[in-house]
Amino acid sequence: DRTVYLEEPEIHLHPEIQRKLFRFLLEETTNRYYITTHSSVFLDESIHPDVAVFHVINDGTRSTVERVRTPAVAGRVLRDLGYK
Repeated sequence: DRTVYLEEPEIHLHPEIQRKLFRFLLEETTNRYYITTHSSVFLDESIHPDVAVFHVINDGTRSTVERVRTPAVAGRVLRDLGYK
């Protein structure tokens, strides 16, 4: 198994292809993935026991990291991403 880092994989992918990519990585590979994204698709698809989502916030001075464990935290992530 390998550790793979993916930065913004959604940039050139339609949302349905993003979902397929996420499921493929989860179901067809055994690597560990670290994905940075602004896509709600990856947050929506992350309801799985093998997936951990972290919300990283930078206020201009420092960064904080919060694990997304509840719908309320997921809602804050979506608001920060500009979704309504």
